Amino acid sequence: MPDYDFRNLSPIDFEILVRDLIQEELGVRLESFKAGRDQGIDFRYCPSKDEKIIVQAKRYVDTDYRTFFRGLKHDEVPKVQRLSPSRYILATSLGLTPLQKDELLKLYHPFIITSGDILGRDDINGLLSRHSKVERQHFKLWMTSTTVLEQILNSKILNASRDELEKIQDHAKYYVQNESFGKGLKILDEHNICIIAGTPGIGKTILAEMLALHFVNLGYQVVKVTEDISEAAGFDYVNQRRLFYYDDFLGQTSLSEKLNKNEDQRLLDFIQALRRSKVSKLILTTREYILNRARMMYEKLQSARFNLQTFIIDLSFYTRKIRTQILYNHMYFSELSDSFKQAVLADEGYIRIIDHPNYNPRIVQFMTDPLRNANVSPENYWTIFRRNLDNPQDIWKHAFEEQLSRASKNLLLLLFTLPQEVFMEDIEKAFESYHKKQAQEHGYETNGADFEHALKELESSFVSSSKSRDRILLQLVNPSLKDFLASFIVDNHKYLSDLIDSSVFHEQLTWLWEFYRSNIARMGHSLRAEDVTVKIGDRVGITMQGPSCRTVNYKDQDDKSSYKGAWCSSFEEKALLPADMLALSRNQVTINVFEQVVITLKERIQNKVADREDLIKFLRKVNSSGLINAEKDEFLIKLVKEYLMSDLDFISKYRALVDFRELFLDVICEEETTAVKASFLQFASELDSYWSDPDFIRGDADDLRSIGDRLSIDVSHDVERLEARAAEIEKESAPDEDDRDYSGDGGESDYYSDDDIRSMFATLRC
Repeated sequence: MPDYDFRNLSPIDFEILVRDLIQEELGVRLESFKAGRDQGIDFRYCPSKDEKIIVQAKRYVDTDYRTFFRGLKHDEVPKVQRLSPSRYILATSLGLTPLQKDELLKLYHPFIITSGDILGRDDINGLLSRHSKVERQHFKLWMTSTTVLEQILNSKILNASRDELEKIQDHAKYYVQNESFGKGLKILDEHNICIIAGTPGIGKTILAEMLALHFVNLGYQVVKVTEDISEAAGFDYVNQRRLFYYDDFLGQTSLSEKLNKNEDQRLLDFIQALRRSKVSKLILTTREYILNRARMMYEKLQSARFNLQTFIIDLSFYTRKIRTQILYNHMYFSELSDSFKQAVLADEGYIRIIDHPNYNPRIVQFMTDPLRNANVSPENYWTIFRRNLDNPQDIWKHAFEEQLSRASKNLLLLLFTLPQEVFMEDIEKAFESYHKKQAQEHGYETNGADFEHALKELESSFVSSSKSRDRILLQLVNPSLKDFLASFIVDNHKYLSDLIDSSVFHEQLTWLWEFYRSNIARMGHSLRAEDVTVKIGDRVGITMQGPSCRTVNYKDQDDKSSYKGAWCSSFEEKALLPADMLALSRNQVTINVFEQVVITLKERIQNKVADREDLIKFLRKVNSSGLINAEKDEFLIKLVKEYLMSDLDFISKYRALVDFRELFLDVICEEETTAVKASFLQFASELDSYWSDPDFIRGDADDLRSIGDRLSIDVSHDVERLEARAAEIEKESAPDEDDRDYSGDGGESDYYSDDDIRSMFATLRC
């Protein structure tokens, strides 16, 4: 039997749960009455003028039985006496003993006919065990329960810390189920992939989190992807139910954060594999404008099948009723003092919030968070709430400009230049460089404790932390903070110059260059591309050979846990930055840097240590930009050809060679092409994929087919052999999924009048 304490249900949630359970138990349809200062009725059933059943639901958490009893005697019993029902049912979240039930039966005589019409905590859990459909529909019950949390932790959810999982579960009590939840489940059922897109702050992340918790409850193991889809590709998703969750998979503020880092094809390959999976799912979230740009840049993202897996969250999902419930839940569960809540209740300010054209769940979340209102007085709270709705950027602007120390501002601006999640020691190293630069520029003193003090000031409100093994990682608490910092730097371009001058990691320079290029229309009049490339060129030599600050998830051999580690970007990947700068601004600095890059590339190719995939990407960029060509750079192209034609023992090496052959036509002669074809035919015939995953085997088969087609040779026999093996492995049936439920919130009307809203918020009044 379930053992819920109903602590994470609001009074309104609890009333609806009781209604649905009693309707199922009695087989009748109950009339619902407005929440708030009622007349002793929450629900009623009147089949005739002589029969009237009244239901009252009372949710209490930290109240003892004696207080509960006195409240009923003083407030509720007189109402029941005036109503004089033929039957009265009382439901409460408190646990009740038999003696206490007898006392309540006597108190309500003659309206409560039997102690069976007094439902305590155990009785409600008993009804839930009999009516599992109701339990599934009220997802907040199991999403927020201790049992589910332990299930999450015991399943060793991968790539996520305990604190992070507890935060996700805590978010469930604020969430209001709407049409998007059922739509997401339906898409996942039909396609195994669901891409959730929308504007910033609209609720993409919390929807993805709630869908993830839903699948945890069905026995799925969740793998959270943070930086690169390769974190997911190594996990078995054929023999074990897994839900892969990749938030902001195209980047938080621009497409260049993700897909320009060699991830585009890996992502598309993984999506293709998951589409065929029988047991695993993939949830991706992104901002709508970034998705639209990706579709323009990547042909495969334009396909009709890809569109079937995508849906856009917009304000149409948030009916007036849903908006009301979101605001109510955040205020009810908020740890803000009552004086703050009363400030919103005064003059019905909550109605103006609900109907505001800039209504956004993220603004509601921020303005009901005590940490973000630590310097706000109750008297000014409503004014600031309304101002942040009128001008959403003010959420961060006031605190950043008026409340933070110099060191804290410097740390936030620095974090803007770094990958989404970075080890603390790398951040501290970068901070010291930038903080020292700012101190010299503005003439203020620094000390060794500035980083620690800044971190304490920013923790939770601006910066969040997590732990992987014995190392701490930091990240900006919210994508909207990164939006603000981007806007701030565009308007104050001197900070961009200072951030470039003090960069210690190549990722910083790459991000700042891409940021400048994305905003060149707004910044170009005051900050020329030539000046930016010169500044980056002065720093790029330091970072090209230096360590990386990117992180990636590594999987333990037992496939039961993972940990964060440093990602070592190849020199060839880093070389894309100098090539891109030279293509836009040709000056002595960019020319010198590029020439040095080419010298180093030649050495790496001769030593056979160059990354083949990244080398092809570099060559593709410089060839399309006219920076090199087969005639002018004959020696380099010859070195590349010899390197790519050597040691052909993996499909990926053949793929790189074929890419090169198509990129530089006629460089590989007919005799060499004939030798490559013979080599590939031999390789294909001997390929015995070691994968136990049928989708990985099909991936090998697809690669064979693709390379064979591009070389104009027939490897269909070997492709069919691999596909047959994949089909044989797949014969085992997938786990049953008979627990699908796309239901909404119980079929209530979405119409909500001002009176409905007033009645609900009346429960918050002191």
